[in-house]
Amino acid sequence: MDSNTILDPHKPVPWQGIKATIDPGRWCFSEAPERFPLEILTEKVSRTIAALIVYGSFLPWVLFLGPQSTIGLYETASQSLALLFIGIALYAYATRGYRTQVEIDIDTHQMAICRLNGFNNSRIAHVFPLRWIEEIRTVPLGQDGAALQFVLTGRTRPFTALRGERDEIADLCQRLHYHLDKVDPKQQLREAYPDGLPAVVPV
Repeated sequence: MDSNTILDPHKPVPWQGIKATIDPGRWCFSEAPERFPLEILTEKVSRTIAALIVYGSFLPWVLFLGPQSTIGLYETASQSLALLFIGIALYAYATRGYRTQVEIDIDTHQMAICRLNGFNNSRIAHVFPLRWIEEIRTVPLGQDGAALQFVLTGRTRPFTALRGERDEIADLCQRLHYHLDKVDPKQQLREAYPDGLPAVVPV
Protein backbone atom coordinates (compact mmCIF):
# COMPACT_ATOMS: atom_id res chain seq x y z
CA MET A 1 0.00 0.00 0.00
CA ASP A 2 1.28 3.44 -0.97
CA SER A 3 2.48 5.45 2.02
CA ASN A 4 0.34 8.37 0.80
CA THR A 5 -2.72 6.31 1.65
CA ILE A 6 -1.83 6.16 5.34
CA LEU A 7 -3.51 8.66 7.67
CA ASP A 8 -0.48 9.89 9.59
CA PRO A 9 -0.86 12.53 12.35
CA HIS A 10 2.60 13.86 11.45
CA LYS A 11 1.93 14.11 7.71
CA PRO A 12 -0.79 16.60 6.63
CA VAL A 13 -3.05 15.51 3.82
CA PRO A 14 -2.83 17.53 0.56
CA TRP A 15 -6.46 18.65 0.45
CA GLN A 16 -7.96 22.11 0.02
CA GLY A 17 -11.70 21.43 0.09
CA ILE A 18 -11.57 19.01 3.04
CA LYS A 19 -10.19 19.82 6.48
CA ALA A 20 -8.64 16.83 8.24
CA THR A 21 -7.60 16.31 11.86
CA ILE A 22 -5.73 13.05 12.37
CA ASP A 23 -5.14 12.04 15.99
CA PRO A 24 -4.25 8.61 17.38
CA GLY A 25 -7.58 6.83 17.75
CA ARG A 26 -9.66 9.66 16.27
CA TRP A 27 -10.06 11.03 12.75
CA CYS A 28 -12.09 14.07 11.82
CA PHE A 29 -12.94 15.23 8.28
CA SER A 30 -15.04 18.27 7.44
CA GLU A 31 -15.97 20.34 4.42
CA ALA A 32 -13.86 23.50 4.19
CA PRO A 33 -15.80 26.69 5.06
CA GLU A 34 -14.37 28.45 2.00
CA ARG A 35 -16.73 26.38 -0.12
CA PHE A 36 -19.80 27.98 1.50
CA PRO A 37 -19.59 31.79 1.10
CA LEU A 38 -23.36 32.22 0.69
CA GLU A 39 -24.16 30.04 3.70
CA ILE A 40 -21.63 31.95 5.83
CA LEU A 41 -23.20 35.28 4.88
CA THR A 42 -26.73 33.96 5.45
CA GLU A 43 -25.82 32.70 8.92
CA LYS A 44 -24.19 36.00 9.92
CA VAL A 45 -27.19 38.03 8.75
CA SER A 46 -29.66 35.68 10.44
CA ARG A 47 -27.69 35.76 13.70
CA THR A 48 -27.67 39.55 13.65
CA ILE A 49 -31.42 39.73 13.04
CA ALA A 50 -32.03 37.17 15.79
CA ALA A 51 -29.94 39.21 18.25
CA LEU A 52 -31.84 42.38 17.38
CA ILE A 53 -35.17 40.59 17.93
CA VAL A 54 -34.00 39.30 21.33
CA TYR A 55 -32.90 42.77 22.39
CA GLY A 56 -36.15 44.13 20.97
CA SER A 57 -38.10 41.83 23.28
CA PHE A 58 -37.40 44.37 26.06
CA LEU A 59 -38.87 47.21 24.00
CA PRO A 60 -42.52 46.66 25.08
CA TRP A 61 -41.49 47.23 28.70
CA VAL A 62 -39.76 50.49 27.78
CA LEU A 63 -42.65 51.79 25.67
CA PHE A 64 -45.29 50.90 28.22
CA LEU A 65 -43.34 51.72 31.35
CA GLY A 66 -45.54 53.26 34.03
CA PRO A 67 -48.80 52.49 35.80
CA GLN A 68 -50.68 49.77 33.96
CA SER A 69 -53.68 47.60 34.55
CA THR A 70 -53.42 43.87 34.92
CA ILE A 71 -54.51 43.45 31.29
CA GLY A 72 -51.85 45.91 30.15
CA LEU A 73 -49.12 44.06 32.00
CA TYR A 74 -50.33 40.77 30.52
CA GLU A 75 -50.21 42.17 26.98
CA THR A 76 -46.75 43.67 27.51
CA ALA A 77 -45.41 40.39 28.90
CA SER A 78 -46.98 38.43 26.02
CA GLN A 79 -45.40 40.69 23.39
CA SER A 80 -42.02 40.53 25.09
CA LEU A 81 -42.06 36.74 25.40
CA ALA A 82 -43.23 36.32 21.80
CA LEU A 83 -40.31 38.41 20.50
CA LEU A 84 -37.90 36.57 22.78
CA PHE A 85 -39.03 33.13 21.55
CA ILE A 86 -38.90 34.25 17.90
CA GLY A 87 -35.36 35.57 18.34
CA ILE A 88 -34.15 32.41 20.06
CA ALA A 89 -35.80 30.18 17.44
CA LEU A 90 -34.27 32.17 14.58
CA TYR A 91 -30.83 32.02 16.22
CA ALA A 92 -31.10 28.25 16.71
CA TYR A 93 -32.14 27.81 13.08
CA ALA A 94 -29.36 30.10 11.80
CA THR A 95 -26.67 28.21 13.72
CA ARG A 96 -27.93 24.72 12.84
CA GLY A 97 -24.86 24.14 10.61
CA TYR A 98 -24.29 24.21 6.87
CA ARG A 99 -21.29 21.92 6.34
CA THR A 100 -20.73 18.30 7.24
CA GLN A 101 -18.14 16.73 9.50
CA VAL A 102 -17.31 13.04 9.84
CA GLU A 103 -15.77 11.89 13.12
CA ILE A 104 -14.35 8.37 13.39
CA ASP A 105 -13.47 7.08 16.85
CA ILE A 106 -11.19 4.07 16.50
CA ASP A 107 -11.26 3.25 20.21
CA THR A 108 -15.05 2.95 20.40
CA HIS A 109 -15.47 1.76 16.77
CA GLN A 110 -18.06 4.46 16.09
CA MET A 111 -18.67 7.09 13.44
CA ALA A 112 -20.55 10.36 13.97
CA ILE A 113 -21.92 12.62 11.24
CA CYS A 114 -22.16 16.23 12.46
CA ARG A 115 -23.21 19.64 11.16
CA LEU A 116 -20.83 22.56 11.68
CA ASN A 117 -21.85 26.21 11.88
CA GLY A 118 -19.82 29.41 11.57
CA PHE A 119 -18.47 29.02 15.12
CA ASN A 120 -17.26 25.47 14.29
CA ASN A 121 -19.74 24.17 16.85
CA SER A 122 -21.10 20.77 15.88
CA ARG A 123 -24.51 19.18 16.15
CA ILE A 124 -24.46 15.41 15.95
CA ALA A 125 -26.96 14.16 13.41
CA HIS A 126 -26.13 10.45 13.21
CA VAL A 127 -24.01 8.02 15.22
CA PHE A 128 -23.48 4.40 14.22
CA PRO A 129 -20.89 1.63 14.79
CA LEU A 130 -18.25 1.03 12.15
CA ARG A 131 -19.45 -2.54 11.68
CA TRP A 132 -22.59 -1.16 10.02
CA ILE A 133 -20.51 0.13 7.08
CA GLU A 134 -20.96 -2.23 4.16
CA GLU A 135 -19.36 -0.03 1.49
CA ILE A 136 -17.64 3.34 1.07
CA ARG A 137 -17.84 4.87 -2.39
CA THR A 138 -17.28 8.03 -4.41
CA VAL A 139 -20.20 9.36 -6.44
CA PRO A 140 -19.51 12.01 -9.13
CA LEU A 141 -21.33 15.34 -8.78
CA GLY A 142 -21.28 17.81 -11.66
CA GLN A 143 -18.13 18.26 -13.70
CA ASP A 144 -15.41 18.07 -11.03
CA GLY A 145 -17.25 17.40 -7.79
CA ALA A 146 -18.00 14.21 -5.90
CA ALA A 147 -19.73 12.94 -2.78
CA LEU A 148 -18.48 10.45 -0.22
CA GLN A 149 -21.22 7.92 0.50
CA PHE A 150 -21.57 5.14 3.06
CA VAL A 151 -23.74 2.09 2.47
CA LEU A 152 -24.99 0.97 5.88
CA THR A 153 -26.44 -2.31 7.03
CA GLY A 154 -30.23 -2.24 6.98
CA ARG A 155 -30.51 0.94 4.87
CA THR A 156 -31.69 0.71 1.29
CA ARG A 157 -30.29 4.13 0.35
CA PRO A 158 -26.64 5.19 0.76
CA PHE A 159 -25.78 7.91 3.26
CA THR A 160 -24.04 10.98 1.80
CA ALA A 161 -21.41 12.29 4.21
CA LEU A 162 -19.08 14.77 2.49
CA ARG A 163 -19.00 16.73 -0.77
CA GLY A 164 -15.95 18.25 -2.43
CA GLU A 165 -13.48 18.03 -5.28
CA ARG A 166 -13.56 14.67 -7.03
CA ASP A 167 -9.84 13.95 -6.61
CA GLU A 168 -9.91 14.77 -2.91
CA ILE A 169 -13.04 12.74 -2.19
CA ALA A 170 -11.59 9.78 -4.11
CA ASP A 171 -8.34 10.07 -2.13
CA LEU A 172 -10.24 10.19 1.18
CA CYS A 173 -12.35 7.20 0.11
CA GLN A 174 -9.21 5.18 -0.66
CA ARG A 175 -7.63 6.07 2.68
CA LEU A 176 -10.79 5.15 4.61
CA HIS A 177 -10.97 1.82 2.79
CA TYR A 178 -7.38 1.07 3.74
CA HIS A 179 -7.77 1.95 7.41
CA LEU A 180 -11.29 0.77 8.17
CA ASP A 181 -10.58 -2.62 6.61
CA LYS A 182 -7.91 -2.97 9.27
CA VAL A 183 -10.11 -1.64 12.06
CA ASP A 184 -13.31 -3.56 11.30
CA PRO A 185 -12.96 -7.34 11.84
CA LYS A 186 -16.28 -7.88 10.06
CA GLN A 187 -14.80 -6.44 6.86
CA GLN A 188 -11.72 -8.63 7.21
CA LEU A 189 -13.91 -11.71 7.47
CA ARG A 190 -15.91 -10.68 4.39
CA GLU A 191 -12.69 -10.39 2.39
CA ALA A 192 -11.28 -13.68 3.72
CA TYR A 193 -14.53 -15.53 3.00
CA PRO A 194 -16.25 -13.84 0.02
CA ASP A 195 -18.60 -16.83 -0.41
CA GLY A 196 -19.81 -16.68 3.17
CA LEU A 197 -18.48 -17.59 6.60
CA PRO A 198 -17.64 -21.26 7.29
CA ALA A 199 -19.41 -23.19 10.00
CA VAL A 200 -16.42 -22.67 12.30
CA VAL A 201 -14.33 -19.55 11.88
CA PRO A 202 -10.65 -20.21 12.63
CA VAL A 203 -9.22 -18.11 15.44
